[in-house]
Amino acid sequence: MECRRPACRPHVTVCNRVVQYNASIPSKTIQAAIDTLSTIDKATDLFIYAMTIDIATPAMLFPAISLLLLAYTNRFLTLATLIRNFSKEERDDNTVAQIKNLRQRIQLIKRMQIAGVGSFFLCVVSMLAIYLNYQHVGNWIFAASLVSLLYSLWMSVREILISVEALDFHLEGMKQQHDDDNLK
Repeated sequence: MECRRPACRPHVTVCNRVVQYNASIPSKTIQAAIDTLSTIDKATDLFIYAMTIDIATPAMLFPAISLLLLAYTNRFLTLATLIRNFSKEERDDNTVAQIKNLRQRIQLIKRMQIAGVGSFFLCVVSMLAIYLNYQHVGNWIFAASLVSLLYSLWMSVREILISVEALDFHLEGMKQQHDDDNLK
């Protein structure tokens, strides 16, 4: 019983030993086992090949990460201006909820920026590892960069949801004020 791939030789040896100990196993079953192991080897080879990236792959993230960091900075500056002007406004029933909301948003923006900068840093380290012919290390560092970028984007989604909640608080306050003016 011969395997069709040289990489399967250890598996063929195992299958042949099984045949020696138990001659009642049909040869079709053994061939099916060899074919299955061959398929697994091909899938492993494909996975290893898919993980090979060149130095240009992490470099493609540079513009995207830079634009994300710019957007995060704009969010932070807008929120900082809102907080500074918030103390000048008159206080009402929604003030406590708005302050809680603003604190949550500031913390999320901080995490977004840290994760974005971490992703950028890991991209650069990945490129350096690939340049120095540490392909496997560079691949995993690039994967870590992508995970950091995903975390940053998830924090961005959470901040957007909280921002919408803040607008709902503001609209509720405007509605309550309108209702109070109509009662007078």
